[in-house]
Amino acid sequence: MWVPAALAVVGWIAVAVWAVVSRRSGLMLLWLWLGASLVPVLLIRELNVPGVDGKYSLANRWMLPSAAAFSVALALLVHEWELRRPRVTMTLAATIAVWSAACLFVAPRVHATYASDGALRGMEERDYLATPERFRTVEDRCRAASRALIRAGEGDKPFNALSFLLPECANRADDLYNVFAALCRQGRFDDARRILTKVLANPPTDGRFAGPLHRLAGSVWLETGEPARAEKALLEAERLGLTDCSVIVDLGRIRFALSRFAEAARDLDAAISCQTRGGALVDPAVVLMGAKSWQMAGDKDAARRTLAGIARAQPVRQEQKGLLTLLRRELTALPLPTPPAPPAQSPETPR
Repeated sequence: MWVPAALAVVGWIAVAVWAVVSRRSGLMLLWLWLGASLVPVLLIRELNVPGVDGKYSLANRWMLPSAAAFSVALALLVHEWELRRPRVTMTLAATIAVWSAACLFVAPRVHATYASDGALRGMEERDYLATPERFRTVEDRCRAASRALIRAGEGDKPFNALSFLLPECANRADDLYNVFAALCRQGRFDDARRILTKVLANPPTDGRFAGPLHRLAGSVWLETGEPARAEKALLEAERLGLTDCSVIVDLGRIRFALSRFAEAARDLDAAISCQTRGGALVDPAVVLMGAKSWQMAGDKDAARRTLAGIARAQPVRQEQKGLLTLLRRELTALPLPTPPAPPAQSPETPR
């Protein structure tokens, strides 16, 4: 390896000297920039993102400034040669075409690792298993536990999400969030409630998870009997751009629980429209709660219109049929039948 390195150093010095002698100040500055950018990579044993306890070198990312300088300097050098050698342009164009074709040919194999999140996790897992135990860092062990949690969630066997939160990872934001999200997906809202305060105090480092975090927090508070806090969390999730149909449904459920029936009815009607726009069949529970909300708000006509949407809903489950029958009976505009009058009794004849 030392021969290519030595040739690279000699070539860099030769070009630097030529740039200085020929007084090409632009090229000289770019060449010095290139050399200065390589100094940390060559002299520091391991370069990592500050604050990350990892063993994988990120020197390739630190070399990006040198790559930028080299690209501009190479263009200037080619321009110098082109002024004296007209055939350089054709040769360079042919070289670039061949190189581009070769890169496209090997790209599927070279970049297969980055084709999906699953492939990337697979590469990480292989690297982790190939690393001797004594060289595994806290970062390695925590990320391995997170990958195991994701694999468990993709399977069909029951598992305890809390068992994947290692003691040394209990204060790491991303690991906490992954376990919290898994508990919510499992419907274990009481367990999720126990760590929710800690998750909110130490949110995921990736800002893209801010909306989903507040959405899950709203679900936890709704299911554990705190609708007012759930409403605030879901409104924050909406503000952060999370506006899927399930958020609207939960807002309707919250406002129904808070006895704000007119607001709940409007939310649930909006949720029905949202679900139909997506081309899916409407959830019958949403239709029934929407009709009940309008009824509780005193608008029977709106309740009837909402209940008519049951025809476009998924099949009504057995436990919902009783409520459906009751609503239909209560919203029907027919008067109750008058019971027949009892027969008149003749007065008793006095003896």
